[in-house]
Amino acid sequence: MPRRAVLVLASLCVTLAALAGALRLFDLAPPVPTLYGDNVRDERIVFRREPHSVQRQKNPSGELEVEYAHNSLGFRDTEHSIEKPPGTFRIVAVGDSFTYGVGASFEETYLRRVEQQLEARPGVHRASRSSSSGCRDSSRSSSA
Repeated sequence: MPRRAVLVLASLCVTLAALAGALRLFDLAPPVPTLYGDNVRDERIVFRREPHSVQRQKNPSGELEVEYAHNSLGFRDTEHSIEKPPGTFRIVAVGDSFTYGVGASFEETYLRRVEQQLEARPGVHRASRSSSSGCRDSSRSSSA
């Protein structure tokens, strides 16, 4: 390839990269689609679900539908006060789609079952509250 053609091609690439960077810098470009497109940005954990959102997903055969409801923090969980009630211990799980409970109702997620089993113990014990944060492939979901 002649030297002049290489220079023209390199100049074109640098110009396009600078233009794309300027568009992103000034928020003039459309958002970049991602695999987890129904999430919102979060300063601490990169992304999370839209607070108070509800998504529904059908299994591959289309027979069953699972609802994924999110609390005010955008996690698939019930609401919890920021201040921990006296005599309570909390369990937090951060993980993948298994922690999120893909394909399972909220009551069937493993962390919810652990919480229920701890609460069902006989005798006097501290109350437990669990909270989970996981992610799932949202390419087959629909918002409600």
